[in-house]
Amino acid sequence: MSKNKIKLLSKLVKKKTTLSLKLSLIIFNFMLILLSIVSISLISQYYQLKEDFFYNDNTHIIEITSKRENNKLVNLQSLDEEYIKTTLNNVFSDTEVCVSIEYSINFGIPDSNNNTYFIYMLNDKLSNKLGLNFTNDFTAIYTRDTPLENITLKLPKIIIENQGYSSSESIDFPIKIEKVNSLSHYLTDGLDKLYISEGLYTKIINEMFDDNSYNNINRILIYVTTLSNVDHIADIINSLGFNINYTLESFNDLSKSLNNTLLSSFIILSLLLIVTSINLIISSEIYLKNNQKDMGIFKHYGYTTSQVYSIYKNNFHTLFFKSFMITEGFSLLFLIFLIKKHIISIV
Repeated sequence: MSKNKIKLLSKLVKKKTTLSLKLSLIIFNFMLILLSIVSISLISQYYQLKEDFFYNDNTHIIEITSKRENNKLVNLQSLDEEYIKTTLNNVFSDTEVCVSIEYSINFGIPDSNNNTYFIYMLNDKLSNKLGLNFTNDFTAIYTRDTPLENITLKLPKIIIENQGYSSSESIDFPIKIEKVNSLSHYLTDGLDKLYISEGLYTKIINEMFDDNSYNNINRILIYVTTLSNVDHIADIINSLGFNINYTLESFNDLSKSLNNTLLSSFIILSLLLIVTSINLIISSEIYLKNNQKDMGIFKHYGYTTSQVYSIYKNNFHTLFFKSFMITEGFSLLFLIFLIKKHIISIV
């Protein structure tokens, strides 16, 4: 019997396909598409999250806010920086970790336009790693997105008395603002902050305080070059009695949560797919049993068992091939949609 005749008979038999088999096939297709879409979505979210964290300077930074002594929180001291450096240099090279106290003036300083700014300083090594590149000792970096060029600070001449600080005069101190593309979120917290170099910070303190004894420590920042060492260094710092914050810890928590979501979703959808597959198999068997009379008629007219098998096999091949193509088509369209919306990257 020719192939054309088998195809013709297959089309005739196909018209008798039962509604239950068609519905089972539709449900099966739907589950395949759903599994594909959910898998693509969750996997893309995972890798996007991973990229956002791994290619971000914030994940290299450990912030030290205070320390614990005798079950009490105490302020950071200048000696803590050297203590941390010495401890870490016993394990890691000097190029692997960069430690700096963040000094600040703990009150706002007005400019000639009555705008108030808060002054902060990191050592030059860490400043460079965080994109705070100063061209000279009379420039500053403004942490807000608002365009700002040259300002003149009104530096108060501070007198330290028993009751605190007092000032009756000020001097004009011009500063040029440098532009940067982006700053770590550890440097931006909503305040009108000016980050300045070590040299400029020393000059401002000398202008404001006669005895140059002002020393206000805001926090200590550590920059870790190799991302895989961040957790280990954070554990060391914590064991020394310091209280820390670091972004990579949040990533690890998010990553675990997303992994659990991905696994649970995949298991649930896989179970549903198995159930629909079983339903499809049962529907197919019922369909074949209902067609045993037609099979007998084919054999009565001289068709062999293999020829009858070919007639029904063509129908099943066509149905499942169409199912595969529909599933792949929807998955591809969904993937293209995510790429066009820049939700995932092809690089």
